Amino acid sequence: MIRRMKDEAAAVASSRWNEHAQHKWEREVQAIAFDLLPKRDAYDRAELLAAMDSVPAESKRALSPFAWCAAGLARLVRSKGLVTAEEVLQRVGPGEHVPEGSPKFRPQQLVVVRGDGGTRPSQWRRPYHTMVGFLCGMEGRVVRFEGHARNDEAVGFGAEGSSMREYTIAFPLQDLLATPEAVEAAKGISLEVEVLECWLEAVDMVDRIQKAWPPPSKRKRKRSSHQVDHERGVDYAGAPSPGEEMARGLVALLVEKGLVTRGELALRDFLACSATKKPRTG
Repeated sequence: MIRRMKDEAAAVASSRWNEHAQHKWEREVQAIAFDLLPKRDAYDRAELLAAMDSVPAESKRALSPFAWCAAGLARLVRSKGLVTAEEVLQRVGPGEHVPEGSPKFRPQQLVVVRGDGGTRPSQWRRPYHTMVGFLCGMEGRVVRFEGHARNDEAVGFGAEGSSMREYTIAFPLQDLLATPEAVEAAKGISLEVEVLECWLEAVDMVDRIQKAWPPPSKRKRKRSSHQVDHERGVDYAGAPSPGEEMARGLVALLVEKGLVTRGELALRDFLACSATKKPRTG
């Protein structure tokens, strides 16, 4: 009877699972979930598919396919005692929460995107635009308050539900580009991006005045936090898929716990790419 129930649950989930891994992190999730851990008798395929099916519907819709798989895997390895809930949530990131009410920032207010966004996990997506990459360290003006976003991606990995205010921010495009020709062509043009409140801070005008001296010609050349974070964005070959960073964090946790090894993942990644004759991508 129990076996039949497992098979029925697997059939429901497997009918919606027909995905092919394109990126390295997806291949790692697939190798761990469907190959390495089942071969160690940690669980069977039916249990994995049932765990994936137990992910809340809102999270399934919010997550990319392989992040959904990782969310189901996180729930399963936690239920098996292979990792703790606290260990998983450390990789998912803190769940800052703001109560519903008046927005913190007003229209036309100058704000800056926090520059520490690339160095810590978070339940809230980091500001990104396909034209310029990650936006950490950049200044802009509030256009409007958009409402409250929910952390449905993190809930899929076991976090508690919370909400965060969201704004549309206008960034001067010339500040986001690198080459002189592009900067000149972008003068007067703004790029509007939706940014969550946890990544924003009000611009400190006193601090800005202090940083304006000495003039740029006398300052030492130094990469901005935006440049550093933009370079890190190259690793993704585009914006992170919904839930990708949480899935990457789970993979790192399973490696640290000794449940799988980097050597095993590298070998399976090589074999998967060789079988399809596709170049390996991050």
